[in-house]
Amino acid sequence: MSRHADYTIKPEHLTGRECEVIRLVAIGLTTEQMAKHLSVSEKTLKTYLGNLFEKCYVSNRVQLARYAFAHGYAAMPTPDTVVMQVTKVDVRP
Repeated sequence: MSRHADYTIKPEHLTGRECEVIRLVAIGLTTEQMAKHLSVSEKTLKTYLGNLFEKCYVSNRVQLARYAFAHGYAAMPTPDTVVMQVTKVDVRP
């Protein structure tokens, strides 16, 4: 099957961790921020992203974020929720 952003295709079952990652992608966090937030290495985080790209038939983060919104894995952020979510992520060196 070709990799494309066909939002009518339901993904295989996503793990709990993949659901967390897809939500973090949808709010626009970087790989480093997501890895710190989830207490995993960046390499592990990239593995999660690769698995999500395959399961959701997308090839980049923008398509994955759109997929997350289209399938209810993430809600469109409001200014208040973005500030709240980003504040929870410690991005200090």
